[in-house]
Amino acid sequence: MTTALQLVDVRTAGEFERGYIEGARLIDFTKADFSEKVGKLDRTKPIAVYCAVGGRSYQSTAVLKRLGFQEIYDLKGGIQGWKKEGLPLKK
Repeated sequence: MTTALQLVDVRTAGEFERGYIEGARLIDFTKADFSEKVGKLDRTKPIAVYCAVGGRSYQSTAVLKRLGFQEIYDLKGGIQGWKKEGLPLKK
């Protein structure tokens, strides 16, 4: 069994296009199908979520818990915190 981290960007498509963390999958928290899409991910693997500054990712962790994900990480400070640390983004 692999424990590869599932990295999910919960921002909008427009935000994602301006830059994202390598390996991230876009699942927009504001869309009606958010729960359905994240529900298709592997609940046995750790999942990390991030947004712009932390609000949407924090809210998405509640959805993930309700769906049965056990190992959930929220990137504190979101993409802004990532950039502040000088870490790279993909476009």
